[in-house]
Amino acid sequence: TVSCSKKQNYELTSPDGSLQMTFSQTEEGRILYSFTTRGQTLINPSPLGFRTESGETVLSGNWQIKSASYREVNQTWNPVWGKRKTVPEQYKELSLSLTTNSVSSLTMVQIIARAYNDGVAFRYIILPDQKEPVNISGELTGFHFAGDYTAWFYNGENQNIGPGKLSEYDGQFLPVMTVKTEKHYLAVHEAELIDGAPLVLSTKAGETLLSVASKEETLHPGYMSAWRVILCGVTPGHLIDSHLI
Repeated sequence: TVSCSKKQNYELTSPDGSLQMTFSQTEEGRILYSFTTRGQTLINPSPLGFRTESGETVLSGNWQIKSASYREVNQTWNPVWGKRKTVPEQYKELSLSLTTNSVSSLTMVQIIARAYNDGVAFRYIILPDQKEPVNISGELTGFHFAGDYTAWFYNGENQNIGPGKLSEYDGQFLPVMTVKTEKHYLAVHEAELIDGAPLVLSTKAGETLLSVASKEETLHPGYMSAWRVILCGVTPGHLIDSHLI
């Protein structure tokens, strides 16, 4: 575990070294993340956090990264059903503990991020010692793509929405979202939804930033968000074969 007193970047790399997430803090105190593969940035610095019902911005302003710790996992597990008898569980993990010294109803948040060879994922955790639930008006997590890429969206039993440029979409959409860059395919989804509402993505015409529009209600002691998952592969087949979702 590393104690953190100064603003600095925290990098998390996949076991094979091909994918990297970077967490940083701006001079204004905003906590951001970015995503690169083999040195190419695919998601520019993007926002994290929540907005409370009272108007506070969680993970911005007086929030600080108190400590960071890393671990590495390399094991397998046996699914109950599916085409695979065993599934590899190989990833590197970064845990960030964030605190605020302001008068706030929420004082500590943990971000857990994992980097696999075929994608990355992160989630928010409210520790059990949080005193009481906090009402929130929304989640601030965003996906600020580095280019005006081609994208598709899931559309229930109907044909997928798309293809279209990111800047051409306007409104709210459901995952899975698939994105084609110059050399890679990405997919944005969620996994292990325990608390809160299913993932909904929102975008505005002319932008390449997608925001989480899910209607969360409270951050209670012991709260765990779903994993926000970003898959990455050189073909669509690599995304389908991933075990992250």
